[in-house]
Amino acid sequence: MPGTHDSGSQESELAALRERIDDLRTARRCFPDNALGTLDAALRELDLAHDWLRELYESEPSTERGAKAAQRERLVLRAALAQIPVAVFLLDQAGAVRRTSLYGAELFGGSPGYLTGKPFSLLIDLSHRAAFRSRLSAALRTGTPETFSVRIAQRGRRRDAELALARVHVAAEEDPLVAAVVLPLGSTVPHSSPSVDDVVEDEIVAAAARRVDLMSRTTRLLLDPEVHQAPATLNRIARLIAAEAADWVTIDLGGADGVRRAAVAARGDQRADETRPPETPPVAGTLPYEALTTGRSRLCTFIEDEGMLGEDESGRPVLASLDAGSMLCVPLRGEAGSGVLTLIRRTGRAGFSLADQGLFEEIADHIALGLDLDREVRHSTRVQQTLEVSLMPARLPAPPYAEVASFYRPGTDGVEVGGDFLDVFPSRHGWSAMLGDVCGKGTEAAALTATVRHGARALSITTDSPGETLAGLNQAMLAAPDITRFATVVVADLRPRGDRLRALLTGAGHPPAMVLRADGRLHHAVGGGLPLGLFDDARVRVEELLLRPGDTLLFYSDGLTDVLGADREPYGVDRLEDVVARCAGQDLGKLVQAIEDDVVSFLVPPARDDIALLAVRAYPDAA
Repeated sequence: MPGTHDSGSQESELAALRERIDDLRTARRCFPDNALGTLDAALRELDLAHDWLRELYESEPSTERGAKAAQRERLVLRAALAQIPVAVFLLDQAGAVRRTSLYGAELFGGSPGYLTGKPFSLLIDLSHRAAFRSRLSAALRTGTPETFSVRIAQRGRRRDAELALARVHVAAEEDPLVAAVVLPLGSTVPHSSPSVDDVVEDEIVAAAARRVDLMSRTTRLLLDPEVHQAPATLNRIARLIAAEAADWVTIDLGGADGVRRAAVAARGDQRADETRPPETPPVAGTLPYEALTTGRSRLCTFIEDEGMLGEDESGRPVLASLDAGSMLCVPLRGEAGSGVLTLIRRTGRAGFSLADQGLFEEIADHIALGLDLDREVRHSTRVQQTLEVSLMPARLPAPPYAEVASFYRPGTDGVEVGGDFLDVFPSRHGWSAMLGDVCGKGTEAAALTATVRHGARALSITTDSPGETLAGLNQAMLAAPDITRFATVVVADLRPRGDRLRALLTGAGHPPAMVLRADGRLHHAVGGGLPLGLFDDARVRVEELLLRPGDTLLFYSDGLTDVLGADREPYGVDRLEDVVARCAGQDLGKLVQAIEDDVVSFLVPPARDDIALLAVRAYPDAA
């Protein structure tokens, strides 16, 4: 082979190489007792192919070497790895698989693409991994081939094999690689008939499809909003995994109070069986507990110690009672806590494999993310409920000389706490009715909303007018370094004056109040003023109204008039006036309900802003 550079000679050499490879395949199949001799010959062929590629590379002019050498090498490697009758793997210096022969992929029950990028050590039994890493390092460092006995994990079963490691240089790679050749003891290469290849490929595709389906179904359960509660979701996931991949499945979660068993599920034909894993969580000394505390998966393709799952009440090993043949424990590693997913198969079924471990490690990661999300959602819900209670009282009190009604609809489908608020409360000289809106949404806006609402309540006890109350709120907001938003507010100070009710309206940038007289006349208050939290010398707008019995004050947020309908036009003040005018003379509750019904029928969800309305009617009994 060396010394031949013209295209005719190269084609002849390639043909000869192919013929010798075919001979080696035949020898491997027909003379399995001489498998080591066949392996040595295959390694020699790889050495010759390397020398030939090196000579071709050096014979090219320097300007033409790069692309042509890389292309030739890829073609030769592809042909060799596709045809060579042994399991050959090219490893990088970290031990990850870069390329795989077809026989190598078949040996471990995968495809070349599936194995690429994975640590080669995962294909070796745990008890032999340390020795493999040392041999790999020696082969890279000294350049001397290493041949030794190992135990491989072949499709979930342990098997003894010979492993040869040799450092190789590939023109397309900057760093040297390691060629790893695996020869299971007593093995033979299957006949390379197309029908066998088709069957293997079909099995691989079917297995991959089942794994993808299990992963997608698990993810859908985690994302299902109807069952987005940890107990229900975990039980459904456990039942799904038991139906598809195990006889029993348990899920245990760790927390501040210790470890608890969150779910237990059995395969369909095992549900009627009284024998099942205990409801109690794992204890020290068991395999699930080890996976939980160390954060590392534990794979037992064949169970050798029946005590790995503890004992039942009678003192008998649980695994013996279950007739267990294989067990896999995968940790759940989340930000909010830890846990462990345990799968058990009965004797007689295929043991769990490294491929199973990889699949369920990914599923466990998804479950852990789902648990983190569930905790965040529950925490956010508690925060939102707490804030909503502080922003919107469950029931508004009514002054002895007025009737009160209101409605509130959060924007964005209630996903975030809104910025609108309303309240009715006693003040220094009477009662106050207030409605306001804080810029923005979310917890920051809600915190400011609570500050304004409760601040107004506190200040109204010591101030003589709503103007003084809002001025104090403005100064407090400007003095707080963490407050970067503004608020609009309208307040009515309500005090009896003979047979009338005096309403001292004070506005800070909020839409003006609407006044519906008992005789049906309708007009707006002056409104105006500057929002709170923007200017040190912000002034409020003050107007005094005298309300006769039956007269009604209507406060509303801009979210009501700005809501958009089917034609993308806003609801508007004119439409609000029409509804209010039609309902003149009706009970206050019916008036407010009619406004809410009309707004809801007009808007096209979702509403972008909160909608709030507060109505106060003077001396309803006298009217």
